Amino acid sequence: MHVEEHVKLWNLATIKIWDVRHVVVGADESIYAYRFPVSGFIYTVRGNATIKLDDTMYVIDQMQVLHGGKGVWMNISLNEDSFEFYLIFYRANLSLSNTRENQALLRQHVPFHLQYAFAPGYPMDLYDKVQRIEQHWERTDVFSKFQVKTLFYQFINELMRQLSAQGIETAKPDLVAQAVRYLQENYMLPVMVDPLAELLDCSAGHLSRTFKKETGSSLITYLTRIRSCCCTQMHLFRRLPRQSAFRM
Repeated sequence: MHVEEHVKLWNLATIKIWDVRHVVVGADESIYAYRFPVSGFIYTVRGNATIKLDDTMYVIDQMQVLHGGKGVWMNISLNEDSFEFYLIFYRANLSLSNTRENQALLRQHVPFHLQYAFAPGYPMDLYDKVQRIEQHWERTDVFSKFQVKTLFYQFINELMRQLSAQGIETAKPDLVAQAVRYLQENYMLPVMVDPLAELLDCSAGHLSRTFKKETGSSLITYLTRIRSCCCTQMHLFRRLPRQSAFRM
């Protein structure tokens, strides 16, 4: 991970805390196909679980940190009786000056979209800030909201310091795979390129070019094929005899 470059971008970004949640999942529960509305951190507190972010699986113990970008799909299955964690969702907006250095930096490193997981060497330093963020988030006064943002920057500062010391590997989200999955699950809805690009946190032009390059067809053409295939399957399904007509 290029931590110094990521710190520069964190410093240039305008951060808005979107939501903070403290979650306890019971033995007979699971979390399936939850899409991150914005970028977010998961900080695990207690228990053991398998967390899947898109197509990457992590076996997670207590006091570990995961990060996923906007649009990532999360599945959690428990390996013990219960699993406790915090979710901190945030939105990062970059208003970079048109310097070549900043533009090149943005093309190569976008820390808000990256996916990674690691066990911090000093977990209590991070846990303390996560707890206090959640406590202040529940309050409604303006000073508490300001304290949430202050603590979040302290959390990021400590996180980057520990990531730098451990040399954690990161993975860029598969933009086309996310788009294909969305089209397959929402093919009956009117799908437009601009809203889909907003959901995946990229420009419509970049999404269209990348999708065409990797699949050989446009988003709309691909969606038309999915709809045609599904309609054919539904037609064949209707022609099947009713269950009572089958004989063992």
